[in-house]
Amino acid sequence: MLPKKEHDLNGRVAFIAGKKNGNAVWRNKAKRRMRAICQDLKGPWSAYNIVFLAKSNICEVSYSKVLTASEKALFNAGIIKDRLYEGEVSKTTN
Repeated sequence: MLPKKEHDLNGRVAFIAGKKNGNAVWRNKAKRRMRAICQDLKGPWSAYNIVFLAKSNICEVSYSKVLTASEKALFNAGIIKDRLYEGEVSKTTN
């Protein structure tokens, strides 16, 4: 996730769900989930080209876990400044 300096300031987002991970139903569900997460996190972000790549378990885990992981990745990259959903991760017990 790098800022694009050679183009205009409009951000773009791409959603990738490969055939290797599942059939068309799985790929469509994964892309719908990633689009919803992007919308919840107020994307697309200006001056950035972001690629969401679906992993094999994206449709199996809860939406809040995927949302929190996506938000954490964007926050760590410096793309978003505020963490809205950080408290929704289930706590692990030791």
